[in-house]
Amino acid sequence: MATPEEIAANIAASQARRAASSKRVEEKKREAELHPQEAWHGKLVGFIVHTRKDKYKPFVASVYNSHGDNDSMISTVGSQDAMDTLEEARACLLTDKETKFERIFLNPVKSGGMMGTWLNELLAANPVQ
Repeated sequence: MATPEEIAANIAASQARRAASSKRVEEKKREAELHPQEAWHGKLVGFIVHTRKDKYKPFVASVYNSHGDNDSMISTVGSQDAMDTLEEARACLLTDKETKFERIFLNPVKSGGMMGTWLNELLAANPVQ
């Protein structure tokens, strides 16, 4: 049978573990508020680029955090041929049932050229409603 001192020590140890766990949860919440892009890392997104030739090209991309500038790079993993209308490009992404998208951005962004597309640009063009 445990002595009262051992019981008190066990209770104190349990409370200390709970407090440490709660502190870690709060630190993760604070970090997420400071760097909201972290939640997107490694997720797939669908987006549309309005090309320089006035066409609309749908892309599937993975998000990579760049740690430090509060933005994330979008790395293309697949695309379709450029389409004549925005509706065609949207339909292409919306009918893709196999890809597990974190989000599909339906408003197009302009072609990014060599630097490509960044998550903040997509979020600005596609506010949550």
